[in-house]
Amino acid sequence: MLQFTMSGQEYCLPVEVTRAVRSSEGLVPLPAPSDHVAGLLPGDPPLTVLAPFSAVGHRIIVVEVDGLAFGLLVGHVTGLRRIDEATVRAAPRG
Repeated sequence: MLQFTMSGQEYCLPVEVTRAVRSSEGLVPLPAPSDHVAGLLPGDPPLTVLAPFSAVGHRIIVVEVDGLAFGLLVGHVTGLRRIDEATVRAAPRG
């Protein structure tokens, strides 16, 4: 699992859905974004970056699920770790 922090809380994502970890430098804010959209990361194609808990972050985790790629703005990526599945709680709503 890839471990990271958002809004002072620790979370994990399966390594299998993680494509990259990038700096939030270069993130382009949108003029009228939808809720929880931090902006776009330029590229080909540009990457939509979500911020489900806040618009403040230092790293962008590039995630791909069911062929859909997006960025997740997080505070810090703290590393990789093995996690006992019995200790994993449900994902936050949204």
